[in-house]
Amino acid sequence: MILALGGGLCLAHLVHATHSAESSRTILFGVVFPALISLGVFAGGVWLWRRSVGAATANRIAAWCIVCVGALSSSAVLTIRSQQAHGVRMVDQEFVVLGAASVGALIGFVIGLYDAQRHRQRAEIATRERALHDLHTATRDLVRLRDREEIATRAVETARDILDLRVSGAWLYDDDEDALKPVAVTDEETDLISDVPTYTAGTSLSWRAFETGEVMVFDDVSDQPERHRSDTPIRSEIILPLGDHGVINIGSTDVGTFDEADVSLAKILAANTRTALERADREQQLAAARDQATRLNRQLTVLNRVFRHDLRNAANVIQGHAELLAESAIEDGADSAATIRDQAADLAEMSRQIRDIECVLQSELNETTVVDLADIIEAELERVERDYSGVRTDGPACESCRVAAHSLVESALRNVIDNAAKHNDAESPEIDVEIADAGDDAVEVRIADNGPGIPDAEVAVLERGYETPLDHTSGLGLWLVSWIVAKSNGEVSFRERDPRGSVVCLTFETASPETPDDPGTDAEPTVDSPT
Repeated sequence: MILALGGGLCLAHLVHATHSAESSRTILFGVVFPALISLGVFAGGVWLWRRSVGAATANRIAAWCIVCVGALSSSAVLTIRSQQAHGVRMVDQEFVVLGAASVGALIGFVIGLYDAQRHRQRAEIATRERALHDLHTATRDLVRLRDREEIATRAVETARDILDLRVSGAWLYDDDEDALKPVAVTDEETDLISDVPTYTAGTSLSWRAFETGEVMVFDDVSDQPERHRSDTPIRSEIILPLGDHGVINIGSTDVGTFDEADVSLAKILAANTRTALERADREQQLAAARDQATRLNRQLTVLNRVFRHDLRNAANVIQGHAELLAESAIEDGADSAATIRDQAADLAEMSRQIRDIECVLQSELNETTVVDLADIIEAELERVERDYSGVRTDGPACESCRVAAHSLVESALRNVIDNAAKHNDAESPEIDVEIADAGDDAVEVRIADNGPGIPDAEVAVLERGYETPLDHTSGLGLWLVSWIVAKSNGEVSFRERDPRGSVVCLTFETASPETPDDPGTDAEPTVDSPT
């Protein structure tokens, strides 16, 4: 249309010039100059044709040319009619109308070209915004995937379908082969390169991008001596590293295909793909760790149960025979028999402690129940006086103290009180237990003795929370106490007693008024005053 318009106007000027005998001045300004303008419009049509602009763009420019030709031609005609109405007849009216039409064609071409450019820019912006929105939507789906190859495949599909980057592929790093192996490529890429390569160290631009972590953009990759294949049909290329996971390659057979918008969107896709791959790796590691922990837990449970069972049975047999031996042994062997009996009792106690520790460690949450510490302490002190002759005890000066604690809190108190009695080497062993207000709805149980005290090294191990081959405790009792109190949302601390002995302090939360110790009980949590 533009070629026909420009060529037609130019031809009309030339034909008109051959049939008129005008002065050279009139020919110059009335024919040659408008003809050159028409020729410029014709040249503009040739330029558009050689640039292979779309039909929509060409029609848009042509429409503006026609509108402006019509407008200026009509204006020239109206001017001529106006002059005639005033008795003035304009000579060479055809020159005037053709000249106005030529100028209108040129003005229409310029306006149409500008309008088409603005329309194309608005369309590109809308396309980019839509692509960005679709890219974010695809990203949400991408990060939900857990398989590395599935993530790479989805990323390549996104580049093709949403970003319109038809020639693309993903290479993931294979640690066993120390290579970048292709895991997903578009059909357009396999049509160009039937044997998709595997990249190894120092053999390609892709490997260099993988090593450096830098995005590489090439307008013409054939100029790069490091390219993997010298006969590659790819010209423009974007290489996007995915951290330690691999690369995404995007290509084109044309030179200088990708603009800044293409590169920006591709970078966003690569960053999201890298995030998805890192998340998938973490999920796999966590799943493997959970599986290993489950296996270990089952194995340790079996080992613990067998150990406790065999330990308890062996301790009972040893203890029974030690009793018989102690009764019938001569005086020199009585001490040895008593030692055997005491050691067997310690083994039986250790079996019970292991059972309680297993129960504590298998409690995933700090589930507590309401217990009365005063009742538990009173019962334990009475038992100690029966089991350990010569030990004097003094209990708390309150009738009731309800707290929220783990169901094995009785075992914790028993271990501390037994430890104070068993290891007390004083001439008159003493165990004093008191319950004091610790503030912030908490109470503190203080178990004091006049024995040798707990070694500083053991206290340091307990406060640190783990043992080493050189730093460890002498048994499981204090560990059991520490873990039970921790499960009760409480704390354990140790002090020295003046002039001799130690004080073990156990802090517990008082029971809330709404928490009954048994169904149907609504007692208030209190530390009663001395009676």
